[in-house]
Amino acid sequence: MIVIMFSENIQELKEPIITCQYMLDKYPQFLNVNLDEGYSFENSDSLKLAPTMKFATIEDAQEITEIFKEVYQGTYPYKIMEDVDEVRNMIKSPNFNWVVFKLNFQELIGCVGFHFDFDNKKGYLFGFAFKKKYHGATDIITATIAGMVSILSRFKDKILIWYAEIRSSFTSIQYIAKVLGFRPISFLPNKDIFYNKNESEFLFVMYNEKTFTSLRSKDIPRIITPVINCYFHSFQKFGIGLPQVENYPQLYIDINATNYYEKRILKRVETDIYGNELITLSLKGKDSYIQFIHYPNIRIIEKTIFKISDIEELYVFVNEINLLIKKLKIRYFEVYLSAYDPIIQSIFNNAGFKPTGYVPAWNYNESTKLFEDEIVFVYYEKQLVNNIKLIGETSKFLKTTKQFKLLNKK
Repeated sequence: MIVIMFSENIQELKEPIITCQYMLDKYPQFLNVNLDEGYSFENSDSLKLAPTMKFATIEDAQEITEIFKEVYQGTYPYKIMEDVDEVRNMIKSPNFNWVVFKLNFQELIGCVGFHFDFDNKKGYLFGFAFKKKYHGATDIITATIAGMVSILSRFKDKILIWYAEIRSSFTSIQYIAKVLGFRPISFLPNKDIFYNKNESEFLFVMYNEKTFTSLRSKDIPRIITPVINCYFHSFQKFGIGLPQVENYPQLYIDINATNYYEKRILKRVETDIYGNELITLSLKGKDSYIQFIHYPNIRIIEKTIFKISDIEELYVFVNEINLLIKKLKIRYFEVYLSAYDPIIQSIFNNAGFKPTGYVPAWNYNESTKLFEDEIVFVYYEKQLVNNIKLIGETSKFLKTTKQFKLLNKK
């Protein structure tokens, strides 16, 4: 093991942290927007069309799905958004809010969804879409800010972290994420397919201030060398302090144990109505496992979770994952790893997964009631489609984390 300490002379950049409270203070005029009754922007000074907005009802579900079919010409990779019954279920669920934008509360021209994970205190912004003929003709930004601030105010004590996965090929959506208070924290190379073409995304985040002031774990992060550049970005942006850097160039793996575990691997696959697969790898006679969701239509895997009792179990699971990647021709495989366990980081790194973002205060630990840092590790196809377009924040993120070189790989 090699231990490296950051220099105490490194200076954090004194940039203000854009928090949920910052957004609430900046736009007090939207704090009491009533999305149940609806809100009109008739007094807007903009020369563009001023949409009205309100929470969606089940009667809006059909039009929401039609927007996704129109905008993405039937190629939207997550087919749940084209399923009227599923959208109705989301509208009825207390864990979702859909906000719809209309002209004079009549024609539905756009929508955005919010998913609330109350147990983990996270909110996910997704499904932002507008009819093509209203792009550039509608004051989308003002309306979206009003909707976001209204939601932030409503859930400010229940949702402490907000995030969104933002397309890399459009500066407009990156800019909208920025004005909503979100900032880039991870690059997701080749994660999606839009219009039948590979496309990378950025993970954007926004925090409630107390996730850092009182609710972030006081444990010192322990990271491996390849994580340093990603860590440095978060260090500058969020003032998270210095980590301990540990390298394990030659991990000791008990070959007898791995040979034993390899013979006891079990695999279970559960398929939903869209063909998406929940895959679970486990060990016969043990409660250890690794689980993830496979989307065969776009050949990606995400939402990985695991439980292990020793590193040999994880080593065997990761080897099995590499076999699956080849067998299923996976383009992208995503896993969030603890920022306090350099051995686990090393196992994934040695297996071809690379860090693409350091996300402070990301995982809520129910037992300690604190948020713990995690690192995004990704396996991706080596050649990226170079259709990326950047605003200042995303460009600076890629420069700081030294990930511009990914865009030029052949």
